[in-house]
Amino acid sequence: MVPYQKILVAQTLFLGDLILSIPLRQHLRHAYPEAQIDVLVVKGLEGLFVSHRAVSSVLVHDKLGREKGWR
Repeated sequence: MVPYQKILVAQTLFLGDLILSIPLRQHLRHAYPEAQIDVLVVKGLEGLFVSHRAVSSVLVHDKLGREKGWR
């Protein structure tokens, strides 16, 4: 098995998807206990994972606000 050092789980918009992916993050933490596991979420949902044990850090994308569109 490859010893991954960094893992990004990108869940950027829907609350239901974030909740349903909790077992995935827990499995990743169990499989790769030393890896940095980051979660990318839309602005406003970051509070759900700030203190989650399986998450190293939460990255916020303001998809519907300042970072909207290609510019």
